[in-house]
Amino acid sequence: MRALGHSVWLMPSGDPQVHLNRRIAALSERLDTRPFPAHVTVAGQLDLDLDALSEKLRAIARVHARLALTLEHCAGEERWFRCLFHHVGRTPELEALHEAVAGPTAWTPHLSICYGDLPVEKKAPIMADAKPPVGGFVADSLHLWRTDGPVDAWRPLAVFPLG
Repeated sequence: MRALGHSVWLMPSGDPQVHLNRRIAALSERLDTRPFPAHVTVAGQLDLDLDALSEKLRAIARVHARLALTLEHCAGEERWFRCLFHHVGRTPELEALHEAVAGPTAWTPHLSICYGDLPVEKKAPIMADAKPPVGGFVADSLHLWRTDGPVDAWRPLAVFPLG
């Protein structure tokens, strides 16, 4: 599966980052899928001028505070980018950040732990056993990524500290 354009993410740092990236890597190896960095997509597939998007994100980041994100139960869908994921608890601050970046669009805040097209019999035991990491994580920056093409080709472009 290929993605398009640019994406804006909230990413863990420190111990939560290490823990979540290890979890994603272990699942990728177990399920023969591609690993990717742990993140919560604020907006994806943005096909905007990079300079204009960077200026917009810089302005948004200045007025939005750090966010405490809570990772909730594990779920799976028949969508490649939501093969297996943890729901992220909705807060007014998170909703406001999403709307500032993407506008008033439908959105399911989540942190994917596996991308792919897997049968339900492979996903069900993982969903049943996957406990959310205790405490979630604090997101202190917006991360702009180029997400054109396959996961292996995705690249970070800029980081905008919140607050």
